Amino acid sequence: MKGIRIAGIVLSVVAFLAPMVWAEFGAWSLGTGLHGSVCPEMASALNLTEDQKQILQELQDAYSNEFASLKNQLFSKNAELRILWEEPGKDREKLSAMHEEISTLRQQLNQLTMQYQMDCLDVLTPDQQAALTKTTAERHGVHGKHHP
Repeated sequence: MKGIRIAGIVLSVVAFLAPMVWAEFGAWSLGTGLHGSVCPEMASALNLTEDQKQILQELQDAYSNEFASLKNQLFSKNAELRILWEEPGKDREKLSAMHEEISTLRQQLNQLTMQYQMDCLDVLTPDQQAALTKTTAERHGVHGKHHP
């Protein structure tokens, strides 16, 4: 009973703190790739219009909200899974079902991120996309063509 109460407290703390952590660090930033709000340096390098900046910010806000929600669910499910593993006489069906839920949430996060990146690219002109690829490669120390 004490373990369940502790687990409940842990889940409550995680659920309370997770949105603040994600808000503080953001998902990512456009300054290191096409993953978030537009930093001034990247906006300058891409020569973004005000309309593009606004659209990218709106995409980033929607993405961040949905990402945080899914990530919070993932944190909670992982905590629930740990609790299931601690129970005596582990229920294989419950463990398997929880593992499936976690896998589905991870897949949803990956799909959301991919869709967000594609939506952001759609906002850019072909020249801006090329500049983004070049700038991102330079920031990550990759020069020339993409390496496998």
